[in-house]
Amino acid sequence: MPATKLITLRTDRFEIGQRLRRLRLTRRARQRTVAAAIGVSKSSISQIENGSRTLDIDKLVKFCWYFERSPSFILLGLPRNTKLWRKAQ
Repeated sequence: MPATKLITLRTDRFEIGQRLRRLRLTRRARQRTVAAAIGVSKSSISQIENGSRTLDIDKLVKFCWYFERSPSFILLGLPRNTKLWRKAQ
């Protein structure tokens, strides 16, 4: 069996927040609208988008549902069908 190596990816709260902000703006949705759909306050959405609040797994799932995106896109910015593993050379 060939050896595999995990692709190293860097992500942080600010990048995740900016990705979510771009998704929201693309849909022309207000923070208030997203907050109501996700079940959090408008200030929570603002804090997540600004990177001052972490995104827990429950909220991640709700964001994925709302924006119809995968967790790998929201967390890492990976497009659909991206393989996270590749053969080691």
